[in-house]
Amino acid sequence: MKKTLRKIITCLLTIIIVVGTFSALDTKVYEDGAAKKVLLWSLNMDSDKMTDWTAYCAQSLEDLYSDNDIDKDNELTNTDHFTGNEDLSEYGLIWIIFLGEELNENDITVLSNYLEAGGRIIMQGEVDGYAGTENSHLSQAATALGGGFTIANEGSSDTTGVINPLSSLANMEDSEATEINPIALARIDYEAPAVWVAKTSDDVVFIVDQAVGKGRLTVMSDINFFDHTRMNESAKNLLLNFFTDSVANMEIVTNGGNPNDNFGNPQTPVITTDLSQTEVIYNQNDTATALDATSTVTDGGTITYQWYKSLQNIDEGGMLLIGETNATYTPSTLTVGTAYYYCVITNTLGELTSFNVSSVAKITVNENNNGNNGNNGNNGNNGNNNPNNPPTGDSTNVILLGSLLAAAGLTILLTSKRKTANNVK
Repeated sequence: MKKTLRKIITCLLTIIIVVGTFSALDTKVYEDGAAKKVLLWSLNMDSDKMTDWTAYCAQSLEDLYSDNDIDKDNELTNTDHFTGNEDLSEYGLIWIIFLGEELNENDITVLSNYLEAGGRIIMQGEVDGYAGTENSHLSQAATALGGGFTIANEGSSDTTGVINPLSSLANMEDSEATEINPIALARIDYEAPAVWVAKTSDDVVFIVDQAVGKGRLTVMSDINFFDHTRMNESAKNLLLNFFTDSVANMEIVTNGGNPNDNFGNPQTPVITTDLSQTEVIYNQNDTATALDATSTVTDGGTITYQWYKSLQNIDEGGMLLIGETNATYTPSTLTVGTAYYYCVITNTLGELTSFNVSSVAKITVNENNNGNNGNNGNNGNNGNNNPNNPPTGDSTNVILLGSLLAAAGLTILLTSKRKTANNVK
């Protein structure tokens, strides 16, 4: 882990602590050749909270990147509002903490431009009793930027935080290194498209990553796990991934893409073995083989199934088969005829869903031909095709009679519609 961390750290970011105006204490080169920095920013922060924030954030960042001998000033004073003309593209990450007042129009313009460039803005809150007003300002700022979240009043006493392994911010080499250790935190309520990044064992979400424009708003309701005195490997990786993931997204935007195209959307279910499109034929009352639409996803979503029957070879507009919600379905063979079957598979992740539709299976049921249909000449007792029964009928009787008369020296003369017997001398 340390080897990997050092390797990533060689990408080298600069921590910028702003005093009144923006000023770079140092600039290093990221692996793609573009200089990227971190901006720590606040407005009208309470001096006591500023001291705590400095201890938790700035010192932790300094410890994390100390191998690079980057000198940092751990003193943070309140900054000014943006003028509206700033270009923040040199920053790989912006970290906003404890807003003591609301953002103005210029602030929203500059930060919106940064998000459209693919950047990440961390909005740092705290438990409501400690930072209720500041939390409210963060929520208002998020709404103005196009996002939406609320840091709730109630918190959680659970001190075990689990990082979502499906989040792009996890990216852990060690799959077991997924725990961070908050002291006190508040629940975050959020709007889609978003994914939770960290939550407690009792499902209180306290870090959320939200797509806004082409960038991300990352909201946190606790900061204690970044205290340099208790920051474990998971927290260090998470802190580093805030930056590296943001820089990677900014590069995608630079190249004409949008990293949020599929962000937060449930995966389309992948059908393990799709239905065969080759017609399957059964006799009436045969036992049919079950159709199977078993599907999988890897995003933690919930898969559900619904089977349909149609009289046409299409995968829409069919009759919903009530109660047929398993991965497999066995067609009925009670009724003679041809029917088509397909399955709609749904993946539900949070409040969002995605769909996939199976191929259409053609099932034909023929009338049972086991010798019970006398009208079709297949009855064993009456049919003429049974070799154990000699033919019967008028013509047969005439032939038998002719044989008897011939034995007596007489001949039968057959004419159309009339039979005449003459004595022959």
